[in-house]
Amino acid sequence: MVSRAPRLNLLVFATLLLGACTAATNTTTTTTAAPLETTTTAAPLTTTTTTTVPLPEDRWFEISGDQFIDTRTGEVFVPSGVNLLLKTGGGGADKLFRFYDSAWVEEQLSGIADLGFNTVRFFLDMCMPCTTDSSGLRADYLDDLADLLTRLEAHGLAAFPTSNDVPDPGFSERLPCCDPFGGYRNSLYLSAEGHQIAVEYWTELIEGVKERGAPTHHLLGWQLTNEQFVFRDVAPINLTEGSVTTADGMTYDMADDDAVAEMVISNLRSYITTVGDAIRQADEGALISMGFFPGEEPDAGRFANDNRWVVPDKVVEESTLDFVDLHAYPGLGGTWPLISEAYGLTGDPLDYPLLLGEYGAFEFAYPDPDDAAAAMARWQASSCEWGFGGWLLWFWGADKDDEVITAEVFDARVARAVSPLVRPDPCDAADFTSDNLALDRPVTASAEEGEQYAGRWAVDGSDATWWSAADGPPQWIEIDLEEPAPVGRVEILIGTVSPTGPQTHRVYVRSEGSSEAFVGEVSADATAGDWLVVDFEPVDDVRWVRVEAVAMDGWVIIHEIQVTSG
Repeated sequence: MVSRAPRLNLLVFATLLLGACTAATNTTTTTTAAPLETTTTAAPLTTTTTTTVPLPEDRWFEISGDQFIDTRTGEVFVPSGVNLLLKTGGGGADKLFRFYDSAWVEEQLSGIADLGFNTVRFFLDMCMPCTTDSSGLRADYLDDLADLLTRLEAHGLAAFPTSNDVPDPGFSERLPCCDPFGGYRNSLYLSAEGHQIAVEYWTELIEGVKERGAPTHHLLGWQLTNEQFVFRDVAPINLTEGSVTTADGMTYDMADDDAVAEMVISNLRSYITTVGDAIRQADEGALISMGFFPGEEPDAGRFANDNRWVVPDKVVEESTLDFVDLHAYPGLGGTWPLISEAYGLTGDPLDYPLLLGEYGAFEFAYPDPDDAAAAMARWQASSCEWGFGGWLLWFWGADKDDEVITAEVFDARVARAVSPLVRPDPCDAADFTSDNLALDRPVTASAEEGEQYAGRWAVDGSDATWWSAADGPPQWIEIDLEEPAPVGRVEILIGTVSPTGPQTHRVYVRSEGSSEAFVGEVSADATAGDWLVVDFEPVDDVRWVRVEAVAMDGWVIIHEIQVTSG
């Protein structure tokens, strides 16, 4: 049964949502070296397209199995690119179409193409009051959108437009509210009126850009929704009695949780079919996608008491989507085994293309840009094991953001780390490895404050996660380097939730077939952000390193441990 009740999730998972990122959570980079054993009863994501219209000859892309094919060359096309947003003054919403500047756009597209990227994802409606009036889409907005599409084609870049919602005024304000449909997302996806309003919006948008002579043959696809979800605490999902007839023509018993879950799944599939078919009619041969963050069935790392309900595996199953876009950010404690289970990717191999449409480096997880760059390369490479075949970095379009290390800053270090020019094989992290011998290695700890603060988060490369022993000293954590190596330096990060003040840590090493040896200790009056360093004469063939917290005022909490040769 898919429950309507919010659930307490155990991991603070690295999926940050556009407009919903919170500083209370942080971002990780890589999965633990000893993958978690995961099982799931969720059906793997499957999709079946009903498109029967032959592709126009000038369409750049078609799909064969789980791959895009570039029809111009006949070769496999691997989407590699960025999310383009205009952010002025740091933070806030995307302002690309609020302050559209063709010269700025041209400069950004040139920079993106120069790094070898081939795809640009952008938002159609992030500045909703500026895009429409009560009579429909504004002419100047459509002019700007046509200009952007034309420039993308000129640079040889695949366009991937996405939408958060139908915009206001003119569309969203017409959604039925509030009995039995609670407005906004629930009305859009569950009511017949919502489906029809979405059809009108997409049809007007596509016909508008075509009337202006803008190309659409270079689109990777139209994305119906950036990140799909409905609200548990909004009608009709929060109703516990009575019945509701929805867009799919079915009537559902609100007292039955299984019936409510089926209502959500069926109507989302209906939305995909109805709106997708309208787009294909307006833009012959177009591919259709939808974006998702992970569901919480099974429990896999969403925030506690999150009212947004999404079941991506069940929605996609038997849908008419052509390809799927999933979002997962490193640095908040998520691992690929858990993320993939939440998305329903642990079953049979996929038979459609799968994009990692958003991933990025958050400053509170990776304050060092070189660490951030390496983390992005490793995260991208490790995603290949789970079926991803395209990657779009979050994000390009600002020299500063409140949370994310943007692509252009620090000499575009993060962007270069995932650039096809630097790493032609996205599934090979290449030189973006680490001299930190402890990174992602198995650990054993004296005690742990549950899975959310397990010992492995002290070696995941992210400053934003931590190991908590849930008790005071003495406590220890031992790292298995997995193969013998020379060791001469151990660094311990005192993070934002660690106890500060006077404290002492001791370091021991052990080789295969030998007893443990004490090699040094550090005593310091520590403050948040300090790295406590133990340097010692390098010891060869070390297999295990143990850090013991001997003294501190409070629970033993360590954000990160680095082990190097010295």
